[in-house]
Amino acid sequence: MIRSSYTTYVTQATADWLLLGSTFYRRTQLYSMGWGPTDLSNYQVAVCQFGGPIALIRNDRKLMLLQPGAAGPTSISTSATLVPTMFFYTSSGKLIHSFAWTRPRLVRMAWTESEKLIACCEDGSVVICDVFGEVVTSFGLGLGVGIRGDGTPPELPIEGLPTSTGSASSSSLPGIVGKDRLVVLDCRMWNSGLVAMVGPRPGRRDNGSSSPAVPTMVLQPPTTSLPSDQYYFIAVTDLASPRPRVLPSIPSPQTPSTIAPPHAWMVIPPHLSPSRTVEVLIAVASTLYLIDPASAADQLLSQHGPFLSLAVSANGKFLALYTKDNKIWVVSTDFSKNMCLWETGMDSPPDSMAWCGTDAVAMAWNGGMLSTEKSPSKANRRTKDQFIDRQGQIILVGPNAENVTLSYDPPLPPATAPATVTIPPSTFIHLAPEVDSVRVITSDSCEILGKVPAATEAVFRIGATGPAATLYDALECFERKSPKADELVRSIRPDLTFAIDTLVEAAASDFSTAAQKALLKAASFGKCFLDGDGQGTGYNAEKFVDTCRAVRVLNGVRDPGGAGMAITYGQYMRLTPEVLVDRLINRRMHLFALRVCEYLAMSGERVIVHWARTKIRRAKENEETLTKLIVDRIASVSEQYPGLSYADIAKEAFRVGMTTLATTLLDFEPHSSHTVPLLLAMGSDSLALSKAVASGDTDLVNLVLLHLRRKLSAAEFFRSVASEPAAARRLEVYARRQWEVGGEDAGLLKDFYYQDDRRGEGADVLVAESLRGTDSAVRIPLLRAALKLYSEDKELAFEARATEEEIRLIQVQESLEKEFGRPFLDATISDTVYRLLVMGQASRAQKIRADFKVPDKRFWWLKLKALVRTSNWEELDRFSRTKSPIGFAPFVDECLKVNAPKEAAKYVDRIEPPDLRAQYLERIRGVV
Repeated sequence: MIRSSYTTYVTQATADWLLLGSTFYRRTQLYSMGWGPTDLSNYQVAVCQFGGPIALIRNDRKLMLLQPGAAGPTSISTSATLVPTMFFYTSSGKLIHSFAWTRPRLVRMAWTESEKLIACCEDGSVVICDVFGEVVTSFGLGLGVGIRGDGTPPELPIEGLPTSTGSASSSSLPGIVGKDRLVVLDCRMWNSGLVAMVGPRPGRRDNGSSSPAVPTMVLQPPTTSLPSDQYYFIAVTDLASPRPRVLPSIPSPQTPSTIAPPHAWMVIPPHLSPSRTVEVLIAVASTLYLIDPASAADQLLSQHGPFLSLAVSANGKFLALYTKDNKIWVVSTDFSKNMCLWETGMDSPPDSMAWCGTDAVAMAWNGGMLSTEKSPSKANRRTKDQFIDRQGQIILVGPNAENVTLSYDPPLPPATAPATVTIPPSTFIHLAPEVDSVRVITSDSCEILGKVPAATEAVFRIGATGPAATLYDALECFERKSPKADELVRSIRPDLTFAIDTLVEAAASDFSTAAQKALLKAASFGKCFLDGDGQGTGYNAEKFVDTCRAVRVLNGVRDPGGAGMAITYGQYMRLTPEVLVDRLINRRMHLFALRVCEYLAMSGERVIVHWARTKIRRAKENEETLTKLIVDRIASVSEQYPGLSYADIAKEAFRVGMTTLATTLLDFEPHSSHTVPLLLAMGSDSLALSKAVASGDTDLVNLVLLHLRRKLSAAEFFRSVASEPAAARRLEVYARRQWEVGGEDAGLLKDFYYQDDRRGEGADVLVAESLRGTDSAVRIPLLRAALKLYSEDKELAFEARATEEEIRLIQVQESLEKEFGRPFLDATISDTVYRLLVMGQASRAQKIRADFKVPDKRFWWLKLKALVRTSNWEELDRFSRTKSPIGFAPFVDECLKVNAPKEAAKYVDRIEPPDLRAQYLERIRGVV
């Protein structure tokens, strides 16, 4: 099939394609950098993954031209010649923020996926800050850095240090490391951790004397050598809770007696390493050492070494190693599989090396202008005509040693450049590896170098005749009103759904808006044939709609004047839209982030919250004005975002001291579980109690009550609770439970009743406590206290009398125990009388009967039982001759219980009425 109808466009679409073996790669320039003419070779550069920002700071190991009054990274202002400036740019070169770097000398910096910059300083301090330079957290690596007034982070103990016994310990490094001798020489970071190489300060000998400083840890053979035990690798695998740990040292060689600093080294993060622990590959001498927290092992690769540059693939499966004889060697990370070995033909190691996805390795050599004179007429002064250009270049190497070279011209000098220059412009190339490509940052451009997606290749590859390419051609024919369009669609009718999907995927993967429109239009054209075929096999448009939305969002975030994110569709899907929105709000692009949330049908609450918190943190207005501004703004969107967390905003307001704003915001918070704890932290105890009670959540009420109990005196506490009856009831429940289980707050119940003027309940508690005791010395004071409370209330006269009698009874029982040596305490009055009658102490029993006014019937029952139990039949007979208030049937019953029918028969004739007497006669006859 001849597809001449759009040959011109296809040629344009494939103009930046590169053929690497049988695989197409494309080199897409997204931006011309907005920072103007800049020689990046004078800067340390850190590029954030997933199209994130670029950090620049002057490399203090290099000389730079001072140009008074210049702005941006092109020069250094004379007002701060000794203080470097940190610059944060978007991928398009738009300045986000800049600030003076006043901390110790920066050794290395890198970004996390959340766009937080990790900066490791020479003294071992590590600082993590956001894109506006605000410090998120900081810590030290244990190199003797103390806490100083300049904000030096706290020192952390180092784990894994060897002791005299050979075991590992957790300590700092005095005795092994002194801050005047050992410093951080280099560092490698990943998203959640870092590994720092610590060694002697450059230019310092073992005896402490100084020598001219020699740059160390460049990717070239070192020029000095020092004892091996003076180099350490310190790992921090979790930046959220840092715990520095010294990794095992490389064994010292037998000869020579000293070992040079590594030629190169790299880190394999735990999530990529086979052992799931951090691993460090170190190029020493002619081999590689693999260090993990447990051991240091020589990989025995001296046949290919020394190695001057190392890189690991995005999936952690492959390693790229650049050798001293300028060869690139690609192997598996376990060194079991040799992928390729290729001689580059270069005369120096690359200035930058990174993986392009997982299938190719990119190596970059910087270019610039080389002098044609070895002895210029004036020191350090040459004219433009005395230099020749040297192109920068990137060599891309495939899995089978296929390769392609890309050239980069030096940036043009400024139009206002003087006739003579001190430092000519150079071609600086920085390679930033991505999950599916490599980002190429030069002084004047930002490019993405990556594999051409399969969908894009299926559409635009020259000579492609697949379903997607045919459908794309059919649209072209349709627009020319050619009948061939119908013929082309019919030819791919069975594969029409696949063709549409391919076009949609190709549109998402393209950076050109024109190409995106053309591809989506072709997909929509094909969709019409499925939607209107009359067979009910319409196309599921969900993927089409989602992709269109994703494409629009990607075009928005790629805008060079806005977010300037050089992000691919594959990176977007891996990063997720939620994280993309988080990146936007962290850059304070709140309106754009909110529009993205609305467009993608995502919750925008966190955008509103972040905007409000940022507004509060950076407020220039007074609190009253700011309160009105924020409350009005949030109230205008409260119906649209019902899940908005006012508590998070109020927390920020309280943190900066705006308590009025915080309290006002909490009035709008629908979740009391968020409101009450913050009110307590703010000191608004009464309001917190009211909110907790209104919520009906007993756990919240208990939280407030316990807080107040710890904070206030008893009187203040009970006064605060008294204003809320529901809280008072809950407090009573809590206090009673504490009293019942004998908790640490068991006395709260008595205090509560006393403060609430509830005498009866308080006395009841005292009585109950007295019943728990076994010693009268404890019980009687409690009962007397209860009696006092009962006596203060006329309606509790009965309780008062009963308590008074209980006190008297305990006293009597105590005297009886002393007199007879038998237990009486805790017995009732009836039991006490009964026990005395059993003991034959009738007179004492009669006295207690009289003192406690025991009723006659009860006394007769007690004496009857006591006489029967002791078989004192004579006394029982005499006792029965008096008039019995209980009748004589009980006499018969008690005698029969002890199997004494003869004694029972004595009392049958005295039972009334006759019919009851007859029944007892029958019972006795049955027994006899």
